Amino acid sequence: MKLFAVLFLALVLYGDVAAGNIPDANVVKNTWVPSLSSRMTNFAEKQLGSLQLQRLYDQRVMYKTQRVDGQAKIDELVKKLDDRLQQATTNLAAMQQKIQGLNMVHVPVSIPGCCQAPNPGKMNSRFKQVVSDPFQKGCAEIQDSTKGFLWPMMKTDLDANLQNTKPLTWQYYGDKYGNYYQYPTGVHSKFCPAGKYDDHRFRNWYVNTASPKKKNLVIIVDESFSMDRKVDFFDWNSPTRLEIAKEAAKTVLQTLSSDDWVGTVAFSDYARSPPGCFGDHVAQANDINKQHLVKFIDDIKPMSSTMYSSGLNKAFTMLENGKKKNLQQFENSLDMILFLTDGAPKDKPRSKVMEAIVDGQKKMNNTVHLLLYGFGDDVARDFTSQQFLLNMADQNQRKVKYTSTIRSRTQGLVTKHLVGEKWDPYPAAGFDGSQPAGPPGMIKIIGDSQYKELKTIMSSYYNFFPIWDEQNPTVTVPFLDKNHGLVTTMGLPVVNKIDNTLSGVVAFDMPLQIMFSDISQYKIGTHSYAFLIGTDGKVLMHRNLPQPKDYTSNPLFVDLSALEPTLSEEAKKNILRGIPGFDKQLVNLPVSRGSSKFDGAVNYKLNATYFYKPLPGSKGQYTVGLVLFDMDMLQKIPEEKAGTTSGQHSSYHRLDLKAKLINKTEEICQRYGSFSSVDSTVKFAPDAFKDPDKYLQEVEAINNVKDLESFLHSSSVTSNNDLKDYVKTDVIMTAEMEKYWKKTPESVWRYIGTETGVFRVFPGFVADKTYNPVEHAWYKRAMSRPEVYTFSRPEAGSLGDKNLVTVSRVFYQGR
Repeated sequence: MKLFAVLFLALVLYGDVAAGNIPDANVVKNTWVPSLSSRMTNFAEKQLGSLQLQRLYDQRVMYKTQRVDGQAKIDELVKKLDDRLQQATTNLAAMQQKIQGLNMVHVPVSIPGCCQAPNPGKMNSRFKQVVSDPFQKGCAEIQDSTKGFLWPMMKTDLDANLQNTKPLTWQYYGDKYGNYYQYPTGVHSKFCPAGKYDDHRFRNWYVNTASPKKKNLVIIVDESFSMDRKVDFFDWNSPTRLEIAKEAAKTVLQTLSSDDWVGTVAFSDYARSPPGCFGDHVAQANDINKQHLVKFIDDIKPMSSTMYSSGLNKAFTMLENGKKKNLQQFENSLDMILFLTDGAPKDKPRSKVMEAIVDGQKKMNNTVHLLLYGFGDDVARDFTSQQFLLNMADQNQRKVKYTSTIRSRTQGLVTKHLVGEKWDPYPAAGFDGSQPAGPPGMIKIIGDSQYKELKTIMSSYYNFFPIWDEQNPTVTVPFLDKNHGLVTTMGLPVVNKIDNTLSGVVAFDMPLQIMFSDISQYKIGTHSYAFLIGTDGKVLMHRNLPQPKDYTSNPLFVDLSALEPTLSEEAKKNILRGIPGFDKQLVNLPVSRGSSKFDGAVNYKLNATYFYKPLPGSKGQYTVGLVLFDMDMLQKIPEEKAGTTSGQHSSYHRLDLKAKLINKTEEICQRYGSFSSVDSTVKFAPDAFKDPDKYLQEVEAINNVKDLESFLHSSSVTSNNDLKDYVKTDVIMTAEMEKYWKKTPESVWRYIGTETGVFRVFPGFVADKTYNPVEHAWYKRAMSRPEVYTFSRPEAGSLGDKNLVTVSRVFYQGR
């Protein structure tokens, strides 16, 4: 394996080449093109000096060859990532235990709200937004102050978590009463999307922890004429039952993540479902699909009567077709129908309703829970309607109970304790009435005057399945955060030990870019790379996907087969089962030729070995993959750093801070409105640091400049504790080019970028902190054609220059 670096220059083409003095076709064919090619090559070498730099590396740096052990590499990578994950898990568990041990007391009114800008506030590099300065005691959004607790007592632990858990950002706790506590104080976009608090109990991070199994559900909404009634007969400004029902249905959608599948049905005389594939089967509850379902719900309008069987038949068919489409989605899952109606069924005979349930459960292997919601005074004042709904939910279990109280004109308040009744046999469906039709469900009755509670009651359906895991945290599917790109939430349930009920969920937010930084920054040789797989074989991080920090919308994660089609079926099955292993294949590798817009890519077929191994601490949530190409199996490592630089020193690129350091801003040059230098400057890419995330999160200060300037000015082989090995070698060697460049002033800029992350530019200027030369088109263009000079089309420069042509060429470190 050879180490690479790329020389780059930006120049303006002058003379007859630019002016277009082109001879006739025959001359072009025979003499002009070869002549132009030769002139361009000579000009490029004169400006870049790449051959001279290559000779310097060949003569002055000695290398040793080292063979890469792929299994050892993935073991090392997995251990590093798992240690980070385990640290977060340990701290989260400590938070869980402490909250469980605190007495519930009235919340002090001095705690600020979370949806207002903190005052005083300050931009924080870790959170990439304004947070309280200092962090103070955190913030809270309180719905029931009688059920709160002393969140400020957690401050010491919260501060320690930020110190000890590298990828951690927000820490928060939401309880079952709707009270929310956060640290530090700041407007978290996930909870305050429009400047107003969005109840955490209806968000998937809370629901996934309270009920961590994947869910397959259909929401059925009654759209009969009676649903058009106002909830307050004497107030014509009050909403209709249907308007309240639609808001409740849309809130249920919010509770779901892309691990879940969902469908919607509206029924009256007949059943309706969304157009297209959404009407045939339940679909993944990703953001795009949920938007389609929301539109369908918004378009529901009252019509005709109340035929329960039509809605049930449609819902069971959608579940059945979803199961046929993806059987794995229905393994170890919670299958359910949420059925909302405001009146008794008009099916004749009513036995059609039970027959629809029996027939549907038979297709679904009797796995579907029925959760029924009777809404409105028509059903709230009718024991008969309530008993029928209870029988549906009970599914012939004769276990489901419901206590109802109704005010009678003659008897006053009347209370009945209802129990599920035995079903009649339905021979046509093969049901003799001796066995349950399906698992038990539940009913909830909400009168018109209680309409504000419907959304909360219906969207808390998951409380019917108290299956939380106190030991193993849940991890959400990554979601988009406007400041950090893709973020995942890790949560643990907080349990009331007196009655063993769920009190709430404590959670951490962790950006994927930081949590799994070793994946995105992983590099062995020229092409080898690492990737990250989530649940069900969905790829979360990969060389052919955007970096987690670069997403601008919620992603649709694709299957492993789409990004690694050559991986064997056995290897894919092992990955899904959490079994480590390896797989040798001929891999199709697309390599960028520069700009994705203009240059495209070239495909290579190269021999490689896949290594894959799950993170032990993730309990099946994450698997790491490593693709090690045969050509990268041998690495050449510098045996020692190069010697002194013959008096040629290097300067760090932060000329703005250097001006403050010497207190002579007027002595620092400016070019295109930015600080510049008559000499070259050096910038280190994030990958040049041992801890790139620490470098990116910390704000560079004068002390940082002092340390790096000392490192750069030293003529010895001293190292810097923050930088990776061999960086100094490239600093010393590339410094030799400055003397050469100053003799050839025709070019606007000259750059050198190395695989170790050294970026030298002449004349010097202040570069963006995130800049990494290997990610840019000029570097990729040269790497795709390493033996020749590559030329770009004329384009504007990033610092205000116009009509620049960039020329770049690879040189080798240890060829």
